[in-house]
Amino acid sequence: MTFSASLWAAPPAEPASSDQAPPAQCDEPARYGVGLRGAAGIVEGFPSAFLLGFDLSYSPLPWSAFGLEAELARVDNGADPHYCVGCMRGGSSWRAFGEFRPFDDFPVFPFARVSAGLYDIEIIGSTRAWLGPAFGAAAGVEGRLRPVYLRAMAFATAQLGTETPVRGRSNHLAGLALEVGAVF
Repeated sequence: MTFSASLWAAPPAEPASSDQAPPAQCDEPARYGVGLRGAAGIVEGFPSAFLLGFDLSYSPLPWSAFGLEAELARVDNGADPHYCVGCMRGGSSWRAFGEFRPFDDFPVFPFARVSAGLYDIEIIGSTRAWLGPAFGAAAGVEGRLRPVYLRAMAFATAQLGTETPVRGRSNHLAGLALEVGAVF
C-alpha cells in the first residue's frame, strides 16, 4: 500500500498579492500632541488679560503627559495705560508641565495640569526687567475625536518676585481658556 506525499504535506501557500489589505493592527494610543489656546483672564481683580498659548506634549502612558508650554499675555489697562503705574502690561512665560488624564479611553474626560518655568513681564512705570520663576495649574475637560481635541479649562499662574514698590503685590493671572489641538 502506497500513500501519496500530498496527503501528509501541508497545502501549498498561496502567493501574496499586492491588492490584499495588510493584517489588522491594534489601535496605538496617541503619544504626541500639539495645542493652541486662547484665554481671557483676571489680573489683580480686573478682567483684562488676554493670553495666547502653545504647547507640545508627549504621553508615555495613556493617563499622563509631559511637555512644554509657552504663553504670551497682554493686559488692557484702560484708556490711559499710565494710570496704573506698577500694573502688569504684558509678558510671556515658558513652563514645563505634567498632566494627569484619567479616563483617557472615553471621548470626553477630565484633566489636570501643573507647570513650572520662567516668566518675563512688563510692569508699567518700571525700567527693571522682571524675570523669575512662574508656576501654573489648570483643570478642565477634553473632548477628543481623534486626531483633533478641544479643551475648556480654568487656569491660574503665579509669577513670583513681581511685587512692585508702588503696588506692593504680585501680578498673578487666573482665567478661562479654550484650546484646540491634535494628537498623533
